[in-house]
Amino acid sequence: MHDEAGAHTSASDYESLVATARTLIRDRAFDAAKENLGRALADKEGRPEAYNLLGVLEYVHGERLDAQKLWRVALAHNPTYAPAQNNLTRSTHGPIFRGPLDLGD
Repeated sequence: MHDEAGAHTSASDYESLVATARTLIRDRAFDAAKENLGRALADKEGRPEAYNLLGVLEYVHGERLDAQKLWRVALAHNPTYAPAQNNLTRSTHGPIFRGPLDLGD
């Protein structure tokens, strides 16, 4: 069950917040997803998943450069985090890489 912010009412840990944000992104509830990701980063700032998803949100809103910065932050936290690398590659190689952004699931 979701509360008004789109989060599970019992969700307090990073993984649950990120998983809920992924669902909210798929449902195009971008504001609620962004709120969940902010809460996730407040819990564990050094993990790449939330930065990747924030990059996805920026990209969806047409902010390609901001998205690339967030994907680079994700990679700074974990250089092997494939979803951020996939999204960064997609965003820098133009129309060659069509298809969905990598939400990391």
